[in-house]
Amino acid sequence: MIKERLLRLLLAVIIISALLVIMVSCIDNAQEETRASIQPTRGVWNRNVYTSAYMGLWFDMPSDWMRLTDDWLFRDVEGGIIPEETVITEEIWDRLDFPSIMDFYAESSLGANVSLSFEKVSEDVTTADHANPENFIMLGLTVSAENDGTITRIGPYDWQHFELSHMAASGEQNYIRFFINVRQGIARSILISHSQNTESVEDVLTLFGNLDEDSPPTPRAATASDDPIFDERIIGKWVWDVDNSLTYTFFEDGSGIMGYGDEAESFFWFAQGEGRIFVAGADNILWRYTFLKDTLILSSNEFMGGVVLAFLRYEK
Repeated sequence: MIKERLLRLLLAVIIISALLVIMVSCIDNAQEETRASIQPTRGVWNRNVYTSAYMGLWFDMPSDWMRLTDDWLFRDVEGGIIPEETVITEEIWDRLDFPSIMDFYAESSLGANVSLSFEKVSEDVTTADHANPENFIMLGLTVSAENDGTITRIGPYDWQHFELSHMAASGEQNYIRFFINVRQGIARSILISHSQNTESVEDVLTLFGNLDEDSPPTPRAATASDDPIFDERIIGKWVWDVDNSLTYTFFEDGSGIMGYGDEAESFFWFAQGEGRIFVAGADNILWRYTFLKDTLILSSNEFMGGVVLAFLRYEK
């Protein structure tokens, strides 16, 4: 049976959607009101550094992390990619199937990940009106009893957070902290997912900075690992060398299929730098890979607590 693990990236999208009816009440802050009166605007990446003038913050991505490119963030979005620094106008909101935009998603080699999103909601959305833990329970999540309206400072603003958790098929407990800030019909959200074997929420929060207090860090010098690459050696069907029951098929267009026995699930993939491949879908995992002749070696610290798998080429 294919590993029934909630997909981190898919989970981020699902939870953001669910929070149409689970929004926090507005936090009084004159500076925030001024910035929030501006229409939401996409941030911009300069190599490893993300900057959002609209959010008043920056994010410094470590060298062992990788991020989804806009090709992947907007793969299924009506109208295609919304370029960086684009003001999200009513025309753009209207063309979307769902009024939510994930501005960035980044994941560490250990499995922690963080995403930042904007979502258009009703002007009068409040926690008192719509907060309902049942929405999370239906998603297979447990809502922490400690959700007491705790406020966390990220960048120049205060964010109210929810604590969520779920049990992975491997038996590992995964934790999710969802930070949200609502102003003038726009819900701004930061989601951090982690486990006991990854970076903590506090570790990830140290990667954010306040544009009102500090300039963004100087981006690292360009390296081969900073940009998505096309590694044609990966293309084709690969079978697990143990009993052929597990297969990975990587197609040239970035799609793929993972099979186990008679079951199959689709995914998207891309390689980033030498020896790293991101599979978003069936596993949603950052794999390290190498080749030994016609054998593909995949290793991951986040899959089932750490694993090394060997796959034999079945066909190109």
